[in-house]
Amino acid sequence: MSDGLVSESTESSPMKEPLPLSLPTGAEANETGRPSRTRRLPARFRDVLPEPPLPITSEDATPAEPDDSVPQSMALPRIILHVFDTIRTSFNCFGIARHYRHRPSYDPDAFVAIDQLSNSHNGEASIPIPSTPFTLPLPPWPWKNMSIWSIMTWMMSGSRQKSEAEVTRLGNILQADHFDPRDLQGFNAHTEMKHFDSSESTLNENNPLRQDGWKKSSVDILVPTQERNPDGNGQQFTVEWLFHRPLTAVIRASPVTGDEQRLYDELYTSDAWNEEHDELQKQRRGDECKLERVIAGLMFWSDATHLAQFGSASAWPVCLFFGNQSKYLRSCPTSGACHPIAFLPTLPHSILDFVSKLSKKRNYNDLLTHCKCELIHGAWKILLDDEFLDAYRNGIVVKCYDGKLRRVFPRIFTYSADYPEKVLLATIRDKGNCPCP
Repeated sequence: MSDGLVSESTESSPMKEPLPLSLPTGAEANETGRPSRTRRLPARFRDVLPEPPLPITSEDATPAEPDDSVPQSMALPRIILHVFDTIRTSFNCFGIARHYRHRPSYDPDAFVAIDQLSNSHNGEASIPIPSTPFTLPLPPWPWKNMSIWSIMTWMMSGSRQKSEAEVTRLGNILQADHFDPRDLQGFNAHTEMKHFDSSESTLNENNPLRQDGWKKSSVDILVPTQERNPDGNGQQFTVEWLFHRPLTAVIRASPVTGDEQRLYDELYTSDAWNEEHDELQKQRRGDECKLERVIAGLMFWSDATHLAQFGSASAWPVCLFFGNQSKYLRSCPTSGACHPIAFLPTLPHSILDFVSKLSKKRNYNDLLTHCKCELIHGAWKILLDDEFLDAYRNGIVVKCYDGKLRRVFPRIFTYSADYPEKVLLATIRDKGNCPCP
């Protein structure tokens, strides 16, 4: 045989007598006298439940290594020393650990339960999930008690025509520990909905939930003309019905021996996030604020869609996700992680009459395309207002769910949209020579 690789050479070794075969006796042999075998399930049929990285312990803290690259004899007039309190957690059963450049004040993975990682449960997890360090206030605002909240949540979620699954879910609500039938004395769904609609008016003006409201604005665009205008190249046209929410208000009311390989799983573990975090910590503090500086990772999404199969009813929503939350929470439709912030308007039909008075051309396609770009940029100019820009530079103080005050700096990381919307945002030619933005 010449297979290429051989562990040991057998030509020069003399022939040896075979050793006697030792058969198992007693419990190791079956009735036929043959040795019993341990039957194992093939690896492809084994179902191993996911497990989050282990929590941070005092043993995981590793001191920062000193930098010996700079000679001590060099005399510098000014030295800025940035100390990185590096921490590394232990490995879980999948060999995954986390490496923190700075000592975190909270663990974002501690709020991800096993139900959000897997739909099947083959017993309890090998390592218990760390419990959350705080408890949410009960009942949720603005409901009077948990029983009314459970009933109203069941009514406003799911399908309008309640199926067997919906009725089964109602039975689970009635059997919950926090549900008390005595709380439903005099209960009326219409009255509770009216109380829910008028709940924001009872709050203080400085309350974050009061400021997180919808506003109606108008977008002013410039329609190019051939006439000279000292105020700009074009005539002003106003588009009404832009409904939006202040971004800072949404941030305040919302709830970041083998060779080792880096695992990319969340936005708050990416290089872009770490670089922004490092730059934020290096900024000079212009005030006496000693609060912890954190990033609010903004992830925008927009898509124009039809609201009905028949007809022309449509909407252009703009939604906001927070990269500080785990992707398992953001991907869950019932988690409430999606925050609608605006409904962009479309160009009305009256703009054709407006353009026809300014131009003698009969083909307005290029001009209307320019107006669409101006419209979406004008809408974002309203969303990214002076209050948001001030929060971007100086941050805003937010009381987080763990009860601690932190100075939050909003940062935009992603904008998810289809190709037509990216063309409007990047102001490039549709299907032109420029690559997809």
